[in-house]
Amino acid sequence: MALKYLYVPSGVQENKAYGVLPNSANADFSSFSRSSAGSRVDKNGFINTGLGLGNEEVVDGGFDNASSWVTTVATISNSRAIFIDGTGAYSNVRQGGVLTINKTYEVTIDVVINSGGGLKIQDGNGNTYKQITESGVYTFRFTSIGASSSFYIARNQGGVAYDMYVERVSVREVTEVNTDVPRIDHTGGGCPSLLLEPTSTNYIQYSEDFTQSSWGKGSIVSVSEESILSPQGTLGAYKVNANGTGNTFVRDLFSASAQTYTTSFFIKKGNHRYIGIRGLINVSGNDHIVFDFDTESVIVPSNISSSSEYVSSGYEPYKNGWFKVYVTISVASAQSRYAGVCVSNSTGSESGTFSDAYFYVTDAQLEPLSYATSYIPNYGTAAGVTRSADDGNGTGDISSAINEQEGVFFINSACSTSEAISTPQWISLSEDSSNNSYISIRYNTSANSVQIRYQANGGSAVSISTTSIDRSNFNKIAFRWKANDFSLWINGSLIQTQTTWDIITANNLNRLSLELPSGGQNLYGKVREIRIYDEYESDSEMAKLTTL
Repeated sequence: MALKYLYVPSGVQENKAYGVLPNSANADFSSFSRSSAGSRVDKNGFINTGLGLGNEEVVDGGFDNASSWVTTVATISNSRAIFIDGTGAYSNVRQGGVLTINKTYEVTIDVVINSGGGLKIQDGNGNTYKQITESGVYTFRFTSIGASSSFYIARNQGGVAYDMYVERVSVREVTEVNTDVPRIDHTGGGCPSLLLEPTSTNYIQYSEDFTQSSWGKGSIVSVSEESILSPQGTLGAYKVNANGTGNTFVRDLFSASAQTYTTSFFIKKGNHRYIGIRGLINVSGNDHIVFDFDTESVIVPSNISSSSEYVSSGYEPYKNGWFKVYVTISVASAQSRYAGVCVSNSTGSESGTFSDAYFYVTDAQLEPLSYATSYIPNYGTAAGVTRSADDGNGTGDISSAINEQEGVFFINSACSTSEAISTPQWISLSEDSSNNSYISIRYNTSANSVQIRYQANGGSAVSISTTSIDRSNFNKIAFRWKANDFSLWINGSLIQTQTTWDIITANNLNRLSLELPSGGQNLYGKVREIRIYDEYESDSEMAKLTTL
């Protein structure tokens, strides 16, 4: 077989995903764009959010110079910020020029609490971003919502006797470091893939902090931050513990429009088998699907599966015992709905009697799509945080790799969803950016539809299609052509043959693109491999090429 073009996920840089063959810059997808950060699973199995850290914003975070800080009923001494007893006093240390409204920051703080109600992190407008009630080193992120630039470490009000101090603090701006960089994703291990996603927004205001007041808690639930390894490979996730008789939920109220939403949570087993996941559904009876840790499966109670609002649900396993569990709901009418989790039973109840039954949770997401996408961190933005769409665009001139008279066009890819989509998604060989002549493999609008779309020399477009596969899984798809023989092959099998199509005039096709030749209708999903052969191949070779 004469392989002339090959793309497999390997090197990337800003605006570029490198091709392998031909050995020139023309093989690269060289105008890739995405105007925001984007998450991916790295080769170690952890979620890389595409976010980095800027310079230190605090002066004298080690408290070596008392003049660097302003104090009220507190002192700076012996490289510590010390909080002093004072009846009803707002004991604090603060520094101006640290925060900027709508920017996100990462704080690391080393706190010792011998007695008292703990400390809180605030801005100069009184907005509280974190409350700390136990000794330890804490790292957390927040988005500043106050106009004041001042950063406060303050005593939690209440009570008189307290003995607390801070040994060091760091505040650094969180920055987007992989804007316009293609994402090579290693979800599930094995071969990596080029990850391409549409724009989406995470409406969960505090997606990584379940102690915030926006998360309502049931009557027997306590939520605490624990130093366990998270899906991001950092220390920190939240323990949800139910003890007693009553409600066991942790949930966020959202003003939903009449549209489809997908809710997802990362959960990890503690000592309890069944965890409920609620995704905006409104039904009579229990409102949660259930994840069973023992069988690693999703249970959909009959009152939910029979609801006209229920679309689908599922899960993905991650490293260190974490599972991403998701549920998609089509909200029938605009109203406030809950998204959340709970200690549950096999029927999805959010109440009962439990004795210190617990699990871990982090990285919540509520997005306006019919399927789950990569994690979008939200550290306090009420309107939601948006990830921009990936646009793979196309390669340079690869005319030397394409024989219009005969050949094979092959992809190993997965569509973003098996459900119906509003517009087709294309991978195409074309004449520059023209729709005059092209060969395309595309995911059509119908559920699970895979289609060959072919147009020769400005004539009418013709097609071969099938719905016999789950296109959200990885499938090996190939189109073979020569005069009087045009065929679609998928996963080792011949799907359909056409014999009456016209051959494209020689030397017309010169570009590979991850979209409609003239632009738009982008591919969204994952791509492991793209190949172009310049010769007609036998049935046995086609079966071998496309067998999973």
